[in-house]
Amino acid sequence: MQRDLDLIREIMLALERSPNLNGRANIMGHASELLPSIERNDDELAYHLMLILEEKWLVGVYVRISGQFLLERLTKDGHDFIDATRDRGIWDKAKSRASDAGGATLGFVWEIAKTLIRNEITKHIGPLLP
Repeated sequence: MQRDLDLIREIMLALERSPNLNGRANIMGHASELLPSIERNDDELAYHLMLILEEKWLVGVYVRISGQFLLERLTKDGHDFIDATRDRGIWDKAKSRASDAGGATLGFVWEIAKTLIRNEITKHIGPLLP
């Protein structure tokens, strides 16, 4: 299965909106049950949720025998990814620049998004370091 960076971002945004991922309890279900707002099949959602778990953006596990996920909460890095890529314009620009450079990996796109935000901040308040 091919990795879909847009789907990863969409899943992360959906997870952020979930009131049940608060770290105080676990939620369990198939990927499509946990992400009902995303219209993709369970295999696509599960594969991309596994990638998110590998990135350590989400505390949880995949229970292979049942095909279900047991999820607890987003991690600090998960929140940072969402904050850096929340703006669709930043996300699209980061993906485009990564693709133009021949390296549209998830980590690279995230780094470019952070750089774009840093540049916008610098425009408004000046350099971050003296």
